Amino acid sequence: MMKSDEYCKLFYASHYIPIAYYDSRSNCFSVGFSREEDPYLKIKNEFKMSAVPCVYDSGDSGCYGYVSCSDGYYIIGPVYSTAISDAAARAFIRIHSLTKTDIDEALQFLNGIPKITYNQFTNLLAFLHYSLNGELINVCDIFNFESAGNEHNIAKKQIESAYLEREENIYHGTYFFERRMLDTIEKGDLQAVENFFLSALDNENLREGQLADTPIRQAKNLLIGTATMVGKEAAIPAGVDIEEVYQLIDAYIQECEKLQTIEAIKSLQYNMIIDFTKRIAKNKLPDNISSDVRRCIQFIHRNLNITLTVNDIANHIGKSRAYICDRFKREMDMGIAKYVTIAKLREAQSLLKYTDKSLSEISTYLSFSSQSYFQNTFKKYYGITPLEYRNASGTELCVKSKLKK
Repeated sequence: MMKSDEYCKLFYASHYIPIAYYDSRSNCFSVGFSREEDPYLKIKNEFKMSAVPCVYDSGDSGCYGYVSCSDGYYIIGPVYSTAISDAAARAFIRIHSLTKTDIDEALQFLNGIPKITYNQFTNLLAFLHYSLNGELINVCDIFNFESAGNEHNIAKKQIESAYLEREENIYHGTYFFERRMLDTIEKGDLQAVENFFLSALDNENLREGQLADTPIRQAKNLLIGTATMVGKEAAIPAGVDIEEVYQLIDAYIQECEKLQTIEAIKSLQYNMIIDFTKRIAKNKLPDNISSDVRRCIQFIHRNLNITLTVNDIANHIGKSRAYICDRFKREMDMGIAKYVTIAKLREAQSLLKYTDKSLSEISTYLSFSSQSYFQNTFKKYYGITPLEYRNASGTELCVKSKLKK
């Protein structure tokens, strides 16, 4: 059997996830850490020494895994599923008893660990268990993905809540309000959305469900739910690019988590809805658009940074060039090539408005043949040069009528 130190070295070289081996006398051999002789001194006590793998989720300082073998055990981690924050670096420093001056080094170290999901991590532990012990384990059973205890607790809370609310004649009453809100947002009519909320403030008596134990956490959870609902049930069906919607949801949730007052959270939530409405108005698709044309549009928006041809788009959806050109023209009232140009120019608007990237950088990123061609095309469609647009400090410009012809 392979020596434990060689096993650690090969594992780290292939995954770049820190790992350590402990023998029966608790001697440690680790790979991936630069300082500590026993990097998991505090972590290893969190594991129940068992024959099956297990995971310890330490919160901000990442997830760690435990896998036993015939003559000892291995601990791997930390791993993260999201980008490393300063809070994560500080938590890592705290749990590993490092000094605060080590934060830059800790950030560099943690950013070198590849991001993997919890599911990937548990499957990795199952693979290690199989390679070490020759036993195939059921990940769902081992890691308790389904818990009867959780189901019982949730059912208990639900029935107690239902009993109390019936006695006091209190109900959420928000479902139909939410459906009207989503229908209004999906139309992309900013004035209608503003009127809807003004009317709701005067006439609606709505009760929010209890989503947290503190008012500020309640407000944050409501924003998270609203962001997800508006993005997935209004913006995407209306035609906003799927990836753009998910990026917006992530950005608003991250911004929300930084806020410390309910007023600021409520303000962000309202402005988020307005932002989604504006983007819907800008990207509104015709009603009853076919799935083929919708797939074309999504493919175009995912690839604005490359040179796209009609053949590329037709091949992606598995249809002939003639078929997709005809269908796209009938449903979108413009050819594919023109739609690609418009999509690139709208992305250019955002880059001009929200970044300091040069015209040359934007032109190259969006795969225009030259900077001069980019500038001429921008002016042709918008009646103003890219630089003039940037200097207008974000003034909304009306697209020329020929854009829709």
